[in-house]
Amino acid sequence: GPGDPCEENGIITQCAGNSICANGYCTCPGGEPVINGICMSRDSQAGPDEPCQMGITRCTGGSFCMHNLCICPRGQVSFRGQCTPVLIASVYPNQPCNFRSKCVGGSSCIEGMCRCPNGMSALPNSPICSIIIRKIYAYFYAISVSLTGAPGQRCDTTNLREPCRGDSLCVNDMCICPSNRVVFGDKCVIFEGEVGPGYSCAQEGVICGGGSTCNNGVFAPGAKCTSICASCAQCGGGSICWDGYCRCPLGYNAVDTRCTPIILTSVVIIVRPGDKCSAKAICGGGSSCIIGRCVCSPGYVPNNERDSCINALLNPSTVAGVNPGEECTMSTACNGGATCIHNICACPANSYISNNICVIRQFPKSLYLGSACALIDYCQRNSQCIRGYCICNSDQVVDANGYCISKLSNPLEQRGMAGSRCETATYHCRSSLMCTSWGYCVCSNGYEGNGLGECTPETIPRMLPFHAHIEAKCNSNNECTGHHVCIKGQCLCPQGSQEGPNGSCITRRSLVPPGSWCDGSTAICSGGSNCHQNNLEPTTESYKRFTRDPSTTPILNCPIDGSCRLPDCFCSRSGLEVPNGLHPIEIPQIVLLTFSGPVHSLTINIFKSLFNGRFRNPNGCPIKGTFFVSHEWNNYDQTQWLLSQGHEIGVNSITGDNLRNESLRRWHDEMIGMREALQHFSYASFDEIVGIRAPYFQFGGENQFNMMEASGFLYDNSMKINGGPFWPQTMDYSLAWNCTEYDCPRKPYRGLWAIPIHQLITDNPRVKIGMIDEIIQIFDSPEKIADVLYKNFLRSYNYNKAPFVVAMESKFLTSLTYDRALIALEIFITKVLNNSDTYIVTASQAIKWIETPVRLLKVHSFSPWTCKLLSNHHILPCENPSTCSFVCEKGEAHVFSICGSCPRVYPKLGDPLGVGNA
Repeated sequence: GPGDPCEENGIITQCAGNSICANGYCTCPGGEPVINGICMSRDSQAGPDEPCQMGITRCTGGSFCMHNLCICPRGQVSFRGQCTPVLIASVYPNQPCNFRSKCVGGSSCIEGMCRCPNGMSALPNSPICSIIIRKIYAYFYAISVSLTGAPGQRCDTTNLREPCRGDSLCVNDMCICPSNRVVFGDKCVIFEGEVGPGYSCAQEGVICGGGSTCNNGVFAPGAKCTSICASCAQCGGGSICWDGYCRCPLGYNAVDTRCTPIILTSVVIIVRPGDKCSAKAICGGGSSCIIGRCVCSPGYVPNNERDSCINALLNPSTVAGVNPGEECTMSTACNGGATCIHNICACPANSYISNNICVIRQFPKSLYLGSACALIDYCQRNSQCIRGYCICNSDQVVDANGYCISKLSNPLEQRGMAGSRCETATYHCRSSLMCTSWGYCVCSNGYEGNGLGECTPETIPRMLPFHAHIEAKCNSNNECTGHHVCIKGQCLCPQGSQEGPNGSCITRRSLVPPGSWCDGSTAICSGGSNCHQNNLEPTTESYKRFTRDPSTTPILNCPIDGSCRLPDCFCSRSGLEVPNGLHPIEIPQIVLLTFSGPVHSLTINIFKSLFNGRFRNPNGCPIKGTFFVSHEWNNYDQTQWLLSQGHEIGVNSITGDNLRNESLRRWHDEMIGMREALQHFSYASFDEIVGIRAPYFQFGGENQFNMMEASGFLYDNSMKINGGPFWPQTMDYSLAWNCTEYDCPRKPYRGLWAIPIHQLITDNPRVKIGMIDEIIQIFDSPEKIADVLYKNFLRSYNYNKAPFVVAMESKFLTSLTYDRALIALEIFITKVLNNSDTYIVTASQAIKWIETPVRLLKVHSFSPWTCKLLSNHHILPCENPSTCSFVCEKGEAHVFSICGSCPRVYPKLGDPLGVGNA
């Protein structure tokens, strides 16, 4: 660490604690103070919701450091850099809650829902919990029946980490088995085949064919039924299970244990799924009449035209969802992050409706009638937040002054005003309002009530970036934070100041001492120091090799004028902002599974098992990995198999040597040579191999960047960094994260992406590593390894959803006995895919999304992430590859396999194709 010797007998030891080796000792590069053996930036303050380190960072604004984040005390939220008390909203039982709300009626906030104590329940919209009298019996034993979370049921919205049980996936708010599995009791099992009538169906995974049903567990109409019974348990005779009994659908009668159609003398009509039904209005499209409404079976939803029920996994783009605030049924898929609660698609308690999407409210607001509201907001003038808007109760009307008053005191309602009732044909809303499908005048998106019965544009932007003042739109100075002022509709720093490292405006200084924050346009360094990565650094001979080349254009900080635009350029001063200013709740969480090293016989079967289609993204497509391949011991036919399955292949080098201080020519021979070998032996195309990971994650500085730019590479995935989570960015401008002068680009590299690898945080906060391999102990359990990965995944998932990169050597999967490493990775994959907004894709697929961000509601049809058949230009691997054996210099044996003829000599650096002319 800092202060320790790093050079002995000409051998340089890598320095830890953010220090670098200079003059034989580990030294803090910018003269930072050493705290607990780590070089810490002098900017050791952080505001609410900003990253921190326990015992090092001083959290400001009344916040405190917990789980590496400055958080506000319970009952307070971050508002303009200060922890501010919030209004407490009263929430009925069975409704969403959080620390900003208070559960009433004897309920308690448990896992995000106001729950009644054991033995008690609450009726829909009831404000109190009542004692349960009814008991359910099945097979002569009293059991508790869960109505959510099992395959075929709705997702359990109270369990955000595991909304579906039994290996099922949450798709369109329904727990669905993956395509290669079937329901067996309350779990999904691998499909083993279909058997005909008369054959045994007791084995897991076997389903009954030919119209037959499993005799064990079939119930006749009128018998009691339960969702927890034998393997093929279902209602027989054409009946359906409803309210604990097998009942015939509407229009049928039970005759000799079978449901027989009722012959009616009068005319009947066929109605669509979702419509009302009766004895004369029969449900069509595969739906059944349940309590007067045509409902699709579990696992099925109405299509776009609502003329039939379709599998929730098929053609998701055609599924008709219901927007927040509108009515829903058991089989309805609520859009925009809403959940069907008491037959209404409702947003969480801390979210409001914007563009039919539930958007998190950063802090409570006081709102007039007609405004979109969250449950934490305060609706003025006796109104309440109902269906996501401030409106009057059903027993109230709006008076001439815009107040909600009792119908008894004033039966004459002011029609057309914000919060009042409306009907499209008779009672119209005022011009600034819109009439909802459920009959109330409310404000449209981007507008809020003004207290005069009308709607006006919002005064404060709703979707704030993490540094809300940066480029925020404004109408007055009061709307800007961090000493910004409103200039031409944007929050900018006033003349004579500019943004500092924490996003606030700082005064320009003419002379600053060593160790201070600096920028070439705002400060003059004193004491013989230079401005180094925004920190004053003493000038020493040891840093002369880092001096910028005056012949090149120096790289600049990310601009705030919007000149860096997607898809060609992306950056932000903090590195935390989501592309295109989207809110994290609107976007998918990207996970990258990346592997370094050769692909050979010890690993290929593991990869085939891991990527056999059993793990699928929420859009139903199999997960994909990214492989940075090196030459030594690589079997090119097996690499070819990975390509044919849609995985991404990048380069890691020919030799696998540390290339940190190597020349431009050496970088070219290593990386371009490896790409040529993959093109020749694995039949990959040039434009597919676009990514690089440096051996041992040791950067090559300008030589590496120049090689990548000249050779058409798209991205690097070698930087192991602290802090964040940071979003990938292009190297058009300086990187947002801390890096040494050698690692950071000194000049712009247009369109070249940097995908950072965040250091994994372990139980010991001082121990941070980049690859999962580095924390493995020989006796670690799979659960412990998976837990470390998942906790680090949550750092991104619960913050700004920056892509989470899992980096490992391919040999990691064989490093522990009894396949514990593989099992750990499978556990981690299962846990992250339980989140319906998490996608495991390749690095190139991640960049394609960042270049053209698509909201979560439409990401299932995002073309680069959709399922594709085997690419036509990929030659499938051969069944009998050639084994190529060579005895090279010093008698070393080298063996690899390819599809085709072996090369003349063993391929190596300078002769990657083995033609023998090196």
